[in-house]
Amino acid sequence: AGLKWATTYYWRVDEVNEAHEDSPWLGHIWSFRTLGTLLIDDIESYDLYKPDGPYASRPIYAAWLDRWGYTDVNETVVQGNGTGMTVGEWYHNYHAYEQKVYEGYFGSVETAYEGWFSMALEYDNTQWPYYSETQQTFDRPMDWTNNGPTDMAYLCMHYLGTPLPPSTFEMSGDQYMVTGTGADIWELADECTFVSNPMLGDGSVTVKVESVENTAEWARAGIMIRDGLAANARHMAAVVTPANKTEHLYRTYTGQSTSSTGLAVDISSPHWLKLTRQGSVLTAAHSVDGQQWQVFGSTTYLSLPQELQVGLVVNSYADDKTTCQAVFSNLKINGNVGVTLETLTNIGLQYNEPDHLYVAVQDADGRSGIVAHPNNPDALLVDQWTEWRIPFSELEAQGVDLFHIKQLAIGVGDASAPGGSRNPGGHGKFYVDQIRLMAEE
Repeated sequence: AGLKWATTYYWRVDEVNEAHEDSPWLGHIWSFRTLGTLLIDDIESYDLYKPDGPYASRPIYAAWLDRWGYTDVNETVVQGNGTGMTVGEWYHNYHAYEQKVYEGYFGSVETAYEGWFSMALEYDNTQWPYYSETQQTFDRPMDWTNNGPTDMAYLCMHYLGTPLPPSTFEMSGDQYMVTGTGADIWELADECTFVSNPMLGDGSVTVKVESVENTAEWARAGIMIRDGLAANARHMAAVVTPANKTEHLYRTYTGQSTSSTGLAVDISSPHWLKLTRQGSVLTAAHSVDGQQWQVFGSTTYLSLPQELQVGLVVNSYADDKTTCQAVFSNLKINGNVGVTLETLTNIGLQYNEPDHLYVAVQDADGRSGIVAHPNNPDALLVDQWTEWRIPFSELEAQGVDLFHIKQLAIGVGDASAPGGSRNPGGHGKFYVDQIRLMAEE
């Protein structure tokens, strides 16, 4: 009989001499344990296309099909799968010895559960068909039972997500409390928490900054007028810092550097801020009492659309897990007080929006089984490598023949719902590694 999976075996060698009264002499007990897993994909074997030679390989998106498809080494076009999934991370490297640039989508080298690589998966369910999926179709059907229906018991993989930023917004009477995060409002793109409403045409916003937590010297809290919620959008802001300084920031062109009207001004706290828009003319001012205003530097000219976002902005000038709490009062937008701000946006921060992680398995006869993660819709909001074990019983209950598995898919969204009943979902990025079959322990 063969050895069993995930089983510990023991042996001992004794010395025997029937002519000796002390016989037998017992030896040490030795043991070994058989593996309890069978590898499907450890994400270690992919590379940019190298069609021949001792290092021949294929890229990860040729094994795991995504939305984009690809052209293989024979110039055959393989169409994408029509979902919102992107497989791999962009790789660009100059090989000095070969004097050649290699670039393309590649397995992630930023993180891995085991080994060097993991599979980066970026999902976007904000557009039709409102689900994202990647599939690997095996060259020949796989026997997942491995010579017996009780040998293997689980499909297992490890995954890593990104949690939601710890930002919050509360309103109590005349006070607005924003707990924000983000590295900075500067350079070519911003990282900050922005609580806003749309504003049409000309207008102004005024606020009193009561306090800003001292997470760093250049943590900021203030007001902002912004051309959309992209990290590199044009904007204008007036802010104060924990070091009792105030400054005026603006980005004239999308994707360009942020500018400031000179050195930050020393102030007393609390302090008032005001932004005004008249056509393409924007002005920023600050005040000790909300009555006598001092304009920052010169007028700023920005060519902006009619509709802008206006509201409160905070950044902690630290990593995206460090929060800065700011308290505001006396908010007025176009003269209206008691404004309820509607939208909290973590601008420029990388995080996953909640959605439904699932695995789909198809056998050689086309029968499919879909298993959703038990922690949905928050399964992908984890910042540590997490194991997911899927019992074979959940696939067998859907009629899947585990002796002849043809395709394995990993997805996010509600792929099982009819197309007309699906709703828009979230977007984000996660990593998968060490896809295996596991025996019962």
